Amino acid sequence: MKRELLLSLFLVTSLGFLAACSNGTSENDKTEEAEMQVQEDMAIEDDGFDFFLPSSMQIAHILKKSGVIYVDGLTNDPKKHSQYQTRSKRLLNLGVYTGDLAYCVLNSQNETALKYVTALKSLGNDLDLAEVYHSADALDKIEGTMSNQDSLVAFIIETQEKLNDYAHTNHQLSLLLETFTGAWVETMYIAANAENTHPEFITKRLAEQIGILDNLIAGLEMTESNNQELANVIDQLKDFQSSMPVYSDDFNNQLTSEEFEVLKQKITSIRNNITNS
Repeated sequence: MKRELLLSLFLVTSLGFLAACSNGTSENDKTEEAEMQVQEDMAIEDDGFDFFLPSSMQIAHILKKSGVIYVDGLTNDPKKHSQYQTRSKRLLNLGVYTGDLAYCVLNSQNETALKYVTALKSLGNDLDLAEVYHSADALDKIEGTMSNQDSLVAFIIETQEKLNDYAHTNHQLSLLLETFTGAWVETMYIAANAENTHPEFITKRLAEQIGILDNLIAGLEMTESNNQELANVIDQLKDFQSSMPVYSDDFNNQLTSEEFEVLKQKITSIRNNITNS
């Protein structure tokens, strides 16, 4: 596997959608500023196959005014982490919990956020990724300064950089793609189901995210390798994509109310498939 410019796959979605969930311009600005400190473009190349996903900075800029409001109980229960017994379930929910963590912290739900730190550490152990999720510096940042958003963003970036390094060193592209899939599905689910102050904005933001599916599905198919759990997720993503309109690149796309309801139903079904043990 050849590494080019690889950004945090978690950040692409977690801090993209969820920067829009924080309640204040200053917090959004801090998040975007932090994201600008990492590479702006992302490419993954493996055995001659290239595919691109948008950078976290780009999605944060697009989504930060979507108006999503924190809803208690919407995220995946962190206590369920021990129920995930297969590698794919653990990787997918590693992504889900990363999205949930960002959603909680950016909405000042610090006590709940600590539970997701525990869930991520436990799943990291189960996946033999202790070197990623048990970094003393990273844990000091997130557990010692939960009220400091800058420290939390730094923690997420640091942890994902370690995961990226681990995946490339060990030639495990599937690790990055599956965790990104979990984070993308979870944040789409949150954005579709949470209350929001600007419903007209969220339908535009969701429409824009549908464009990621071509590359995401292609990458997952390349790494699937007779994994029935992952194959089921791919089939659901394809079904979801086929039920959505095909958009142009003029950035004026917006889901109709009927299309939004279809998206909400489909993405909830995919998310429940991932999060149920």
